Amino acid sequence: MKKKILLQITFILSGIVTYSQTNSIYPDFTKHSLNKVIKDENWKILIKAEGSLNKNKQKDVVLVLESKDSLIEQRIGERARKNLPRILVVFLDDKIIVQNNTFIARGDEGGMLLNLKPEISIDKNELTIYYQYTRGNQSYTFNMVKNNLCLIKAQSHDVHSSSGDTEGMFYDFKKKSLTITKGNISSASEKDEKEIYTIELKNGLKKLSEFTEMYKWEVLKGRYL
Repeated sequence: MKKKILLQITFILSGIVTYSQTNSIYPDFTKHSLNKVIKDENWKILIKAEGSLNKNKQKDVVLVLESKDSLIEQRIGERARKNLPRILVVFLDDKIIVQNNTFIARGDEGGMLLNLKPEISIDKNELTIYYQYTRGNQSYTFNMVKNNLCLIKAQSHDVHSSSGDTEGMFYDFKKKSLTITKGNISSASEKDEKEIYTIELKNGLKKLSEFTEMYKWEVLKGRYL
């Protein structure tokens, strides 16, 4: 009986330790300078993009940081496992306005790709995060709205491996619309079918800081970003 109780206590403590590990692996960079973040001993710069996110023409910086060592990380719908976590940090006027620990896909989340990495760009005051998969792509574009980086549009394009059927999706959150284009790689573009749906945004434009993991937000029934 004592042995059984001891095993139960050990299991509970193990769970507490695992929970603690998976919820404390992300450092808080929000009060750090760019120089201090760059010199951090435990996180390396995986991607860096520069440009103006507002209209003051100052150079803003967006970083994707990756842990230098494997850490125990809990992703939604998965068991805690060793991984190389990634953090998205956005500097505006040399101050961090967003630190998101979950939205950037990890290297092993690209399906058949051995190491998935996003492309990050800043152009015309817009921040775009783009992923190229084996048979498709996905992009998210954010813009400053009332001092917050908000998602204004998103696009994806997929090709079915055997049939060659294609599906393109364009989300315009300012117009609150989703346009879906369906066709086939062997067909002329003018034969593509188009469907347009209305998007409801009860709480307004979605902020970058509000995103959890990719494809967890159900924008419309069966349609995820």
